Amino acid sequence: SQMQADICEGQAYPFFGTPLTTAGIYTHTLNNQHGCDSVVVLHLTVHPKPTAPMVTHSYDTLYSSASTGNQWHYDNTVIPGATDTKYIAPQNGLYFTIKTDSNLCSSDTSNIVHVTWVSISEVYGTLKINVYPNPATSHINIDSYIDNTVYYTLFAVDGSKLEQGSFVNSTQISIKHLSKGTYILKLRSGQDVYTLKVQKM
Repeated sequence: SQMQADICEGQAYPFFGTPLTTAGIYTHTLNNQHGCDSVVVLHLTVHPKPTAPMVTHSYDTLYSSASTGNQWHYDNTVIPGATDTKYIAPQNGLYFTIKTDSNLCSSDTSNIVHVTWVSISEVYGTLKINVYPNPATSHINIDSYIDNTVYYTLFAVDGSKLEQGSFVNSTQISIKHLSKGTYILKLRSGQDVYTLKVQKM
């Protein structure tokens, strides 16, 4: 009888007690009690592992060099639904991605990126910012202690853009329409960028 099997590089296929790791054609003879032999022929294909992605980042936003097949991880745990080329990190920690291709073969892990947060009370470069209340229920106030234009963008944790705009000195963002949960607020003035988590209660 003829058999066809596919495995990924680094895996083994058990063939009558023998673990096979190399592509090829293998045979095994079965003897039955009536003295009739039958031959099993295995055609084994070994698919190469995808190249491990390279992750780059700009502040809290992570970018994978793999255009498809990503699965992002946080502190060695799978992040559900985080399969896009980019991911906005909602909290401190270690992040990496693994690529799975159309043969369902997975790469080694990418390089690990350590994301750290600027606390709400700190000054980032020349950008002096106060965001309150946080957690919030209906709106977020942003005060800037510089006279330059500040650009803001509010993201969902999956990276989708929800709100954006600009202001000088102060503004208020309504979040009444948003579901309860964690969101990412990114503020920019010139070359300075300030990113923090905001919580909708």
